[in-house]
Amino acid sequence: MKLRLGRVSYLNCLPLYYPFEKNGFAEAELFSGPPAELNQLFLKHQLDVTPISSIEYARNYQDLLILPDLSIAADGPVLSVMFFYRQEFSGRLQNIKKVGVTRESATSVVLLKIILKELFGADPQYVPMNLDIEFYRKTDLDGVLLIGDKALAGYYHLPQNLEVLDLGEAFKKLTGLPMVYAVWAVHRETCQKEPHKIKKLTELFFQAKNYSYAHWQEMVEFGSQKYPFTPEEIDGYLKIISHELSEREFSGLLEFYRRASKIGEAPAGVLVKIWREDDWM
Repeated sequence: MKLRLGRVSYLNCLPLYYPFEKNGFAEAELFSGPPAELNQLFLKHQLDVTPISSIEYARNYQDLLILPDLSIAADGPVLSVMFFYRQEFSGRLQNIKKVGVTRESATSVVLLKIILKELFGADPQYVPMNLDIEFYRKTDLDGVLLIGDKALAGYYHLPQNLEVLDLGEAFKKLTGLPMVYAVWAVHRETCQKEPHKIKKLTELFFQAKNYSYAHWQEMVEFGSQKYPFTPEEIDGYLKIISHELSEREFSGLLEFYRRASKIGEAPAGVLVKIWREDDWM
C-alpha cells in the first residue's frame, strides 16, 4: 500500500515536489491543499506524511515525529506571510483594533499575534475569514493576514492605499533567528508499521531537493506555467525560502514555540523528535 503524502499547494513547496510532479511518483499518493486542510487530514490519520504547520506539530508533538532536514523556513523576509494594513496605521500599528486572519494557516496566525503584541504592543480582535487583498474595499478591517500565493501576489502588486509587514522579517528583528513555518511530520504509528517506506521517502525528498537545485531554471520555468507569477518573480521568491532544518532553523523553531507558549497558543516544553533510521529499522 502506498503512503499518503501531503503537498502544500503553494509555490513554496515546488523545490521539494518538482521532480515528482514532472516525472510521476510511484512511491506515494499525493494530496495537495492549503496548510490548514493538510493539518486536518493528517491529524485524522488520512495522510501518513505531510508538511504540517509548525504550531500544529507543537500542539500534537507526543504522537508525531518530523523528517530530518526538511522545512519551509526563511531567515528574514519571506514575502508569502504578510500583514497588509491600511495606510492610516502606518507608524502606529499599536492602534489597530480589528484584523482578519486567513483560515488557510495556523502557524501564521500565531506568528502575527506574537509580532503585533511584542513588537508593537497591539492586541486587536482577530477574525478568521476567507480573505483577499481587496479587503479594504469590502470590510471595516484595519488589516488582514494573507499567506502563500495570495500574499505573494499582494506583495508584487500592492494597492496604493495599503502598507505591508513581512512577518518573517519581523520575526528576525524580534529574535535574530529564522522562522520555520512548516515541518514534514509523520505519525509514530506509521514509523512503526512502515519504517522502510519512511526511509525511502526521506531519501527521495533529499534527491528531489538536490535535483531541483541542480535544475533550477528548468524548475522555475515549470513553476511559471503552473502558478500566476513570472519566472523572475518565482526565482526571486524561491531563493529566499529555505527547505533545510539546520541547527539555526531548529533554534528558530524552538524560539517560536517558546513565544507561542507565553501567549497560550502552544504547550510549554515542546519536545521536537526527529525521525532517525537507527531508531526504527
